[in-house]
Amino acid sequence: MLLFLTNHLNLTSPFDACCFTAACLAMWAQMSLGEILSPWEKSFRPASIVCRARLLPPFNLNGSCKCHLPFTKVAKSCGEDVIIFRQCRSSDPITAVENHLFFNAIPPNLPLFSFFSPCCNSIWSLAGIPSATGHPFHISGTTELLLAGVPPDVVKAVGQWSLDTFLCYWHSLELLPLIYSENLIPHSH
Repeated sequence: MLLFLTNHLNLTSPFDACCFTAACLAMWAQMSLGEILSPWEKSFRPASIVCRARLLPPFNLNGSCKCHLPFTKVAKSCGEDVIIFRQCRSSDPITAVENHLFFNAIPPNLPLFSFFSPCCNSIWSLAGIPSATGHPFHISGTTELLLAGVPPDVVKAVGQWSLDTFLCYWHSLELLPLIYSENLIPHSH
């Protein structure tokens, strides 16, 4: 999904940069779109939506950073901090955020994102990819991290999954056990 967006968006366009960054963060930081996008078109509620000021400075040399979500499905109005990790691919969320902030002068008190679904869904329809709303990015991010060999308990923690509900959403279920179980090197006794 993200590769198709990369190839069809003009990332020097403020609108496209905004859409792409929202998609990258939702995927790699395993966020639900409802946690980062405002459902209110004409106004937004700062107590519920990610503002520019909630994107914290990098905490390591790779540029990984935290973003405070003021409201999440699990923590409700207590909110949660999510970690945005650098990725070595064209959909790197850190590069996407930097690009978005370069082309969109967003004041600290305004939403980090103001555009998304219609832009991305129209591009995905060209490839026959179903429309995405809400949870698909969170689930896809979980699957990608698991397929890359990130241990399930780490994926669960960074994805803000409660209990073991994320097990219900695993895609490529037939592949995931192979990562941990196939071609094991015998240990000597």
